[in-house]
Amino acid sequence: MQNSQMEAVTLADLGPGQSGCVVKVADDALGHNLAAMGLVRGATVSLNRTAPMGNPRIYAIKGYQLSLRNEDARKVLLRLS
Repeated sequence: MQNSQMEAVTLADLGPGQSGCVVKVADDALGHNLAAMGLVRGATVSLNRTAPMGNPRIYAIKGYQLSLRNEDARKVLLRLS
């Protein structure tokens, strides 16, 4: 269990080609909107692209691409795959 805790990162921390499984989404209005877009516990997310200045970033989830600002992506906790 300790190993999986070391691998926990936010969605904003994903590097190129990395993916992870959603562990938790913030329990606020934005978190509820993110969940409605497919960012739910157990969903696999990967980083596709990053804008030239590093923000926003485009993630692949459930067969579509989702663009999020880093401040919003920090509200999603992942376990690296």
